[in-house]
Amino acid sequence: MNIIIGAKSFIIALGINTILNRLNRLLKIRIATTKEQFEYLQKHFNADFLIITSDFYHNIKHFNIDKLIVIRNNETKLENYTEIIDINTSQKHLIDILSKYIKNTENQKEGTPLTEREKEILKLIVLGYKSKEIADRLFISEHTVNTHRKNITQKLGIKTLSGLTVYAIFNGLVKIENI
Repeated sequence: MNIIIGAKSFIIALGINTILNRLNRLLKIRIATTKEQFEYLQKHFNADFLIITSDFYHNIKHFNIDKLIVIRNNETKLENYTEIIDINTSQKHLIDILSKYIKNTENQKEGTPLTEREKEILKLIVLGYKSKEIADRLFISEHTVNTHRKNITQKLGIKTLSGLTVYAIFNGLVKIENI
């Protein structure tokens, strides 16, 4: 699971990072302390949710994510958030809230089946076809194939060809002798 922490204070971001790592050592966490870092991460790191401080929130114009947790240190008005946590909340309360989101996100990933088209594309990927070859074979654009590839890796949480191959074999999409 991928998480971006956005905070002007590196110390606060590091504290949140430490708590998250105690909850689950398998989390992939990135920290942004500037608007530029945050925008870069949003473009290049497929985050499942964001955790940001309210002072950082006001420097960002838009968020490319559905789940946004804001840690608020004052009473300023905020919009488009999933959850607000007061900066003075207890560690136990913070852990309870973050645990809930981590668990819910993991359950959503596990319960998100691939569409028939994604299964078809995954099968071709595992069989060694390149994006252009898949596009030609299925009469779709190469861009569409790449979008499907991105969706497959996000849904499955698997980014390597070997990992996708194992998934495809275990789920009956391809036979081992065809690889």
